[in-house]
Amino acid sequence: MTKARAIALPVLREVALLVSAFMVYTVASTLIHPNPLEVGIHNAWSIVGLEQTLRIFHEQSLQSWLLADAEGVVLFFNWVYAIGFWSIMGASGLLFFVMDRDTYYKYRTVMLVSFGMAVAISSIYPLAPPRIMGDLLGFVDTLQVLGPSQYNTGIEFLAYNRYAAMPSMHFAWALLISMAWASTPYLWARVAAVAFQTLIALAVVITGNHYFMDVVVAVPVVVVSFYVYNLALAPARRESLEKA
Repeated sequence: MTKARAIALPVLREVALLVSAFMVYTVASTLIHPNPLEVGIHNAWSIVGLEQTLRIFHEQSLQSWLLADAEGVVLFFNWVYAIGFWSIMGASGLLFFVMDRDTYYKYRTVMLVSFGMAVAISSIYPLAPPRIMGDLLGFVDTLQVLGPSQYNTGIEFLAYNRYAAMPSMHFAWALLISMAWASTPYLWARVAAVAFQTLIALAVVITGNHYFMDVVVAVPVVVVSFYVYNLALAPARRESLEKA
């Protein structure tokens, strides 16, 4: 096998995995609830009621305060959500793929497991995000109002589930990326990991894309995904490497 082919085959396999995962996501989004709007809004009221009971329903007041007194901060978090997340995730994946293939495969696999869990949850329990509840609860879709315009234009070409707020996979995957960086011996990487995770947690709420509960639920999704990986997938990978 030539060196070029040895590099190309793993890359093509990773691309095929991503495409397949997106296709599953697209099909599953309306598999159980063909029209999830009504169910998603009903579930949103349930989440709001739960947060009010727990006294943590402050997303709207936080967003309103920032829009009134610190619009520039909201625009910053718009960019974090729309551009920063995907660029950091892509760059991190590429870097670990090149520099530390074992770490890449570990966190990529955990990410795919968490993705499967998230698709199942959002299919069974569609949830309208705060921005869709604007007329009912006073939220603002800050990305539509302030931009970046590239994000608003780009999402028109993607088949995405508008009612997949639970759990927040932005936060779940930011947590995984942060854990991957924190596993390195570099202090700067660990500090950056904590900063990135914190920024994403704030961004998903401030932009009106998620409730606090969406962020909370993302944590056990990541924990269970690691458990599945350690229990079944890691041993299978070690066995295949030994045979190779």
